[in-house]
Amino acid sequence: MVCLNIAILSLFYTAFGGFLSYILDKLFYKYDDEWKNFNLHFKVLEVSLQIILIGVVAYWSMFFIERAPPIFPVSKVFDKSVDTYISGIFFIYAIFLFFNHLTNKIQYIYTHSHDLLMRKMDKNKVKDKMHQNGL
Repeated sequence: MVCLNIAILSLFYTAFGGFLSYILDKLFYKYDDEWKNFNLHFKVLEVSLQIILIGVVAYWSMFFIERAPPIFPVSKVFDKSVDTYISGIFFIYAIFLFFNHLTNKIQYIYTHSHDLLMRKMDKNKVKDKMHQNGL
């Protein structure tokens, strides 16, 4: 019976994650040249809002699923274990499976922030060397 509950919740969360990905795709900018032309602060804010929205929806969906009785009767320990494991793993997996724009945006921000930080650090090293050499 535990495996049947796992199967049903896996299907539910995959479909729910796909649906949420579709909604997010309609609410936020797509990862394209237009998005790339926005400043870094806007990009970080937009991605942060998406992640926050995913977290809030994931929490509340898990909250209600945990309180619902299992479809097939199992012990409370198994029921809680299945709810916790499946809600976390499959929901997040489905979000990133169906919503490539968010993954691409996160990678873009990481790469460009890292490059910007490295250039800034290199400039500071040059300034420090010049200062040490009395220039």
